Amino acid sequence: MAFDFDNFTTALRRHPIIYGFLAIYLSYRIWPSKQRRSSRELALQYASKGARLCLVGRRETKLVQLAEECRSLCQSNPMAKAAMGDGDDRVLVETADVTVVDDIISLRTKILEAWRGFDTLVVCAGVGTLKPCLELAGVESSSDGTSLHRVENAGIEHVVEIANRALGPNYLGPLIAAVTFIPLLTSTSASPSIMLMSTLAAVIPAPTASLYCASKSASLLLYQTLAIENPAVAFTCILPSTVRGQAFFDAAIDGGSLRPGAADPNQFGSTPEDVAKRSIEAVDRGEKLVLIPGRAYIARALYWIAPALVERFARKRYNYPPL
Repeated sequence: MAFDFDNFTTALRRHPIIYGFLAIYLSYRIWPSKQRRSSRELALQYASKGARLCLVGRRETKLVQLAEECRSLCQSNPMAKAAMGDGDDRVLVETADVTVVDDIISLRTKILEAWRGFDTLVVCAGVGTLKPCLELAGVESSSDGTSLHRVENAGIEHVVEIANRALGPNYLGPLIAAVTFIPLLTSTSASPSIMLMSTLAAVIPAPTASLYCASKSASLLLYQTLAIENPAVAFTCILPSTVRGQAFFDAAIDGGSLRPGAADPNQFGSTPEDVAKRSIEAVDRGEKLVLIPGRAYIARALYWIAPALVERFARKRYNYPPL
């Protein structure tokens, strides 16, 4: 959606905003994560504009805490306070799992009852993997990335198990959300929009994160295809690179972590505040694909022109295979 600040109050009263919170992380034992930090900032920045929010997740306690912060921002911002209308609660909290169809159907029903529709859906769900694919199968790679060990049945089954766990929040969750809410968006909003919080790893592969890259790439291409199939909805896909904070690298579903010798994410990552600000700006402008930070566009272009160079840089950044 695009904010028209000259008609800000009228626009907000006419159409609420649903914010698809990332609580799906919690069902996979990931609460402090890269996307969680960015998502929280998205909610707070939307709240500061006076937008109506629906925070959706599995951890009700955390959602309630965030909702209180959002309400406080609405009250403290003069423009947001002017948009409060007749005192209705502009921040809803709904406990749900994005990968459970019944939960999302129930959410849709409650949104219709409370607001009769909405303008913007933000999908920010996912889990990370930080072990090389063959290592998950029980094979350790040598310095040149090769190995002569045979993979046994148990190792292959373990890889499939981790892949299925990643597919749920990284691909199926966004799929369920899109299929459920696109019809509602197009029938209730004059300016329907969907934001997918993806990752730069969806277009530039990162060593030790093969299953994460694959599942995130799948949901990205899904939404890009949906944008063609549903031209009435403005789709914006956000692809941030590393976001500052170690938590994402310490909470992978495969038990992996940032390897010794790898680049420190706190030295080069974007801040959650910057990611959220740029994301909201992109939705307001109707941008299709946004890479964060800006230098990520150079990396993407280089991967087309000189892929070997980018691969060498990636091996050095993640220190895998060990040099």
